[in-house]
Amino acid sequence: MEEIRRTHRRLESFNMVSYICIDPDGIAVEQGMGKTLDMSESGLLLETIDLIPTECTLELLMGIHDETIEVKAKVVRVNTGSSIMYEHGLEFIDLDDDLALQINSFILEYKSEVDLIENLGISLDLITEDGQILDE
Repeated sequence: MEEIRRTHRRLESFNMVSYICIDPDGIAVEQGMGKTLDMSESGLLLETIDLIPTECTLELLMGIHDETIEVKAKVVRVNTGSSIMYEHGLEFIDLDDDLALQINSFILEYKSEVDLIENLGISLDLITEDGQILDE
């Protein structure tokens, strides 16, 4: 069994992501879209319909709250998710301090929101993407 070592806690996070796959020669060989399934300060789990080659460096463009951030990542693992989707474990690379702070701030804010909702006894399944609470 493969041992998974993580230095940061991953939180469920569903954000849209566009990506460009750059090959080892620096050439953009494909592009696509996906969504995050979870995120931490050091990486994320990206669900896509296409298999992303592991030798590529990814240039990601993702929406976090009202901002769009650009970050580079490498594929560290790939799993076949549910149905026909692929789940790519990505590790952020070349993060500068400002970008790392943006990602960390998003995660801390998101965690605070989730903790508050859970403390109020509201199921996360009843929260819509725009923050509305559905009737049970």
